[in-house]
Amino acid sequence: MTSPIPAAAIDAETPTSRAVFRLIAGSFGATNRECDTLRQDLLAKWDRSEGAPELVHRLDALDRSDPDGSRGAEARLAVWFSFDDPGTGFIVAADDPMLARTPDELRDRLAAVPRPERD
Repeated sequence: MTSPIPAAAIDAETPTSRAVFRLIAGSFGATNRECDTLRQDLLAKWDRSEGAPELVHRLDALDRSDPDGSRGAEARLAVWFSFDDPGTGFIVAADDPMLARTPDELRDRLAAVPRPERD
């Protein structure tokens, strides 16, 4: 089942902003604090790998290919987690160190999000 994505999170001027990430991760039941913590950890990981400009590029490309948001919040989260494929068919493994500061319940929900096939 696809989680609906709020229209404000689609084609946003700043797709990596705190507000947009809260809309996306919030659809999985994350609190604002949990969203902020996860976003900070993800941005730090992007800065160590391909960099935030690549993340913005990938999010913009998704918005162009999915302008109505029919692929849901899962597709957007998959982009955020796309720097590392756990090889499980999901966007992230439940035991990934990236989720160390994430509550168990949210970690389990994120680890259950299927990784979409690359376009």
